[in-house]
Amino acid sequence: MPRRELMRTLLARVDLDQLTDGVLASFVSSPDFQSLRPPQEVLRAWVRWNVDMMMRWSADGDGPGEAELEGFRELARISASEGTGVDTIPANYRRGARYAWRTLMEQATDEERAQLHGGADLLFEFVDRFTRAFAEAYEEASRLGGASARERCAQELFDAIVDGAELIDEQARLSARIGINQATQLRPFIIAGPPQPMSFWLSLAQQYRDDGFLAIARGRQLTAIGPDGPPSRELAESLIFVAGETVPLTELGRELARVRSVIEIARSLELRGEVRPDQLLTEQLIRAAPDIAIQLHRRVYGALPEELVDTLDALVDHGFDRAATAASLPVHRNTLTNRMGRIERLTGLNLDATADRSLIWLARRQAQLQPEAMS
Repeated sequence: MPRRELMRTLLARVDLDQLTDGVLASFVSSPDFQSLRPPQEVLRAWVRWNVDMMMRWSADGDGPGEAELEGFRELARISASEGTGVDTIPANYRRGARYAWRTLMEQATDEERAQLHGGADLLFEFVDRFTRAFAEAYEEASRLGGASARERCAQELFDAIVDGAELIDEQARLSARIGINQATQLRPFIIAGPPQPMSFWLSLAQQYRDDGFLAIARGRQLTAIGPDGPPSRELAESLIFVAGETVPLTELGRELARVRSVIEIARSLELRGEVRPDQLLTEQLIRAAPDIAIQLHRRVYGALPEELVDTLDALVDHGFDRAATAASLPVHRNTLTNRMGRIERLTGLNLDATADRSLIWLARRQAQLQPEAMS
């Protein structure tokens, strides 16, 4: 039986989800990989994409094509710009390939193993194609100071469109390739989250550009614009996604600023997933008037000692429910009543009045949004 036909037979016996998990486990805990590690969901999707390509190559001789190799070259440029070791990512490919080969051998009969002499060459030829492309691109990027010309061009195009400037040369060509037209209405969106290596954001930006959005990695987050609605690409649960309104080019800068504000609010409140700007209208008002917000905080909290600050915070957090607040502190209900009386005397506020409660809630929200300004 020809080698590729035999490989197809063996691959048909393999559970691809289990194979993906095994390949991932073969390198995810290696010390040199720890500093690069993106969210688990993103990483697993990347491994599964590679497993599928490996199957096509081993069984049918299909790929990897120039598009896949160019994506890998860009990853090499990013790695060079961040000072990541030249062999860190290729070494993970080799570890994954060794695991995949062992898995195939476990599925084979003794007779099939005898026929598979040299079969490993198919698998490692796939790995070699990637590692050669990676090494060449890494060397070139290192020689040029680690910069990614593609990313620089995307950032220059992004700034030009937001500023309403005339596009020149490569900017115009990139705009045409992505499908961004200055005459159309555009919608900004931002993806942010917990700290990730810059390589994660650069790689994600390239994926979104491939999807037809002008996306850039800046400030350890992804900022993008596009003519259509938010992308359908699945995001890791640890990330935050905020999309603005679709607006004419003349209003794009203002709408982008609003989305950036909402992202910062969502970070402060430790929100995750998709966050709509209209969910955080009060918080946007607070952020838009920082001087008044600070005065508000001083008006409510300025005269209170730490014990009463904690008590007032607990009241707000529990909707002014006295039983729940007393249990959370924890104190006796009579102690809570006494503290509430002291708060009212020191602040001049009525803790049972709706207007004063609203004032207190706003002050509490400001402290959550900008704790460093309140200290």
